[in-house]
Amino acid sequence: MVIKCPHCGVELEAESEHLGMTANCANCQQKFVVTAPENPNLISCPDCGDKVSRLAVSCPHCGRPLLNTGKMQSPLSPPTAASVEDKQTKMVWVDVTNKTKHPWYNPKLSWTSGCLVVVIIFILIIFAIGHSESNSPDEKGTFEAWHMSQQFIKERLKSPTSAEFPAEATEVKEINKNHFWVKGYVDAKNSFGVPLRHNFTASLEYCGKSQWRCIDLNITEN
Repeated sequence: MVIKCPHCGVELEAESEHLGMTANCANCQQKFVVTAPENPNLISCPDCGDKVSRLAVSCPHCGRPLLNTGKMQSPLSPPTAASVEDKQTKMVWVDVTNKTKHPWYNPKLSWTSGCLVVVIIFILIIFAIGHSESNSPDEKGTFEAWHMSQQFIKERLKSPTSAEFPAEATEVKEINKNHFWVKGYVDAKNSFGVPLRHNFTASLEYCGKSQWRCIDLNITEN
């Protein structure tokens, strides 16, 4: 075990059987009685001098409070002013660090930006729907023009129920926006019930809202 000379403080080695014997210090040559080394978990009470635990709230011998002795305090003891100040300092430091790390973050600005994005998306959707409706004849106008020309042709035939049109028109042209020229033929019975082929050309105009107008229609029999 390691002991200390009470005179010069030099650490010396001794055996447990030397306890209670008188020894000479190898450093200062002073005599002292060999005693067991002090327990590092014990401290001396400032009043009575007896050994008490470092975690003791008060001395069990004389009752003196040990909270303000500068020694180790109990983990359950209330925090001192110094520890509270240190916690406050750390909290301020963390707050400053977060602001420095994200200088662009602003709750009000983020909320305003989010609303602006939603409004822009809504306007774009409305514009796209309106643009799609206005341009519907341009995208599929040739097919609709061919279909509508058949309706106008049937109104001119003697026997519209006997009309048989081919799957596709001979020719469909888009003259300008919403204006189409169609060329085709239809097999239908005449007033005598004889099946004949009728060639025709039609000029159609799209008026909007699924409404069409026949500008010109010419039918000839073969």
